[in-house]
Amino acid sequence: MIPKPPWSKRKDRKSIEEFYALREGIPGGLKNSLMDFAARYFVSGSQVRVERTEHLARLIGRALPREWPELLNMFWQDDDLLLDAIDHALQYPWKGRSYLDAASLLGDYPPSPKSAALELKSYLDDARSVYDVFPIGNREHDDQNLPKRTRGVSISGNDDVSPVRGDEHELGEFAIQDELDELALAAMRRDKHELDELSVRAIQAPVRGDEYRLGYRQPQEIRELAEDAISDRSRASEHLRRAWLSAFSREADLNAACIEAVKAIESAARGIIEPNNSRATLGSMIRAMESKPTKWQTDLGSSGSEDLKTIIGMMKMVWKGHPRHGNPDDLIDVSLERCEMIVHSAALLVHWFLSGRVRQT
Repeated sequence: MIPKPPWSKRKDRKSIEEFYALREGIPGGLKNSLMDFAARYFVSGSQVRVERTEHLARLIGRALPREWPELLNMFWQDDDLLLDAIDHALQYPWKGRSYLDAASLLGDYPPSPKSAALELKSYLDDARSVYDVFPIGNREHDDQNLPKRTRGVSISGNDDVSPVRGDEHELGEFAIQDELDELALAAMRRDKHELDELSVRAIQAPVRGDEYRLGYRQPQEIRELAEDAISDRSRASEHLRRAWLSAFSREADLNAACIEAVKAIESAARGIIEPNNSRATLGSMIRAMESKPTKWQTDLGSSGSEDLKTIIGMMKMVWKGHPRHGNPDDLIDVSLERCEMIVHSAALLVHWFLSGRVRQT
């Protein structure tokens, strides 16, 4: 039975189901909240934070204005750009000061990445959006899961900027104040050459911190298992993180997600199933478990029981569920539904192997 929404006058099943149905795009009631969220990240007082807009512009291959009314109007008119801006705000630090940041100078510091993510998640949950916020841990930034579009576009809109590889554009920690203050002053002088040079210097500086991503909403139970496994900081957790992002981010790569899902299971299970086989694969682990089922047990029963067969079946589904070779009968691309099952199964299996739910007798 579907629970009745709190404080709702909906009574019949159909209207209650309509309430819980996920909503595509950016519903009207959500847009104002997202605009406010983006404005607080990209605009300080009456000035655009050029170190942030420049980095976003280079990632998406699109010129962005230097004046805040034009920038926010562009966000309002283009839902995809607004979502790109929100995703950028989730992945990079909110902290820092500049000469243009009067509120920060007065001690009104920006929110932490976690509090910003929780705020955004509350907006998405209340709107029943198809999008959700997913934590991807505390790690060095990379751009491999950001939109892969043309690099080397200046915020000024001119085409004579030398292209710079996107994977070298690491957003500088805003506490590296000298370079960012220089950047702000260059923007005020509208010195194009100096601005481009300084923005690249700031963007390339490495940073560590909590990171979050905007992605498509998944069942809460699976999502929590994935979060727990990813927080383990093992090799398996890194592969699972990549699989999750490749499957459920706005710029999905379903084939890559399935490959990373297999690697995640292999990394989590190798020490338990084939610890002495440096070339162990998911396929060889499946054969090892099938040949000697009494060698392993789970928390659900004794060695060689039916629950172990269920685990082997899940491993087979992941192993055979996507094209690994150039067989003419294989599908070239994995469907979204199949990819979802593979990544969800990988999250469960990685969690079970890392937590000792599956172990040797």
